[in-house]
Amino acid sequence: MSPRPYRLSVRTLPFQGKKPGSTPGKVTKLLMSLKTNKIIMKITLCGSIGFYKEMESARDFLLKLGYEVKIPELSLETPKEYGGDKKTYFGKHIEDNGGIDAFPVGHKIWNLKEAAIKDHFDKIDWADAVLIINPDKRGITGYVGGNTLIEIGVAFYLKKQIYILNSISSELSYKQEILGMKPIILNGDLNLIK
Repeated sequence: MSPRPYRLSVRTLPFQGKKPGSTPGKVTKLLMSLKTNKIIMKITLCGSIGFYKEMESARDFLLKLGYEVKIPELSLETPKEYGGDKKTYFGKHIEDNGGIDAFPVGHKIWNLKEAAIKDHFDKIDWADAVLIINPDKRGITGYVGGNTLIEIGVAFYLKKQIYILNSISSELSYKQEILGMKPIILNGDLNLIK
């Protein structure tokens, strides 16, 4: 009689230090995705915090499709002393309080901005891909701001797939740099993410 082959199933996996009934560990998730023949892609959304509602909508849509999704941590972006809600973000707070020159180097706001940037870079590192949410802003179609540009650069350097929701405006002087990082332009259709 030949030895019985060992069959590994989702039920036989250890919970990797987690209690039964808790969220499955990475190995369990991978096997579950293989069982359904669908690889679970991890996506980090990037874009101006002014597009936060659009990011939430995109996140919800992608979650329904089975993706794992992270978006900017708004509590890092808008501390309580700077408004602390989804209607205020650093850029708006700065504009409403004398402009960028009213906040010299060394001001506490730059430490908070640094923490928000680093936190989002960690999310890009975690992801398989980034999705740039870029509706119109300030009269520019397909707006990509400075912070989003550096996030695209980080994703490119880390060899992540880059998706951009809408076409990029030719009004942006750095459009050629963005295109040089070979993004996939979705033309508004999230179903094109593969």
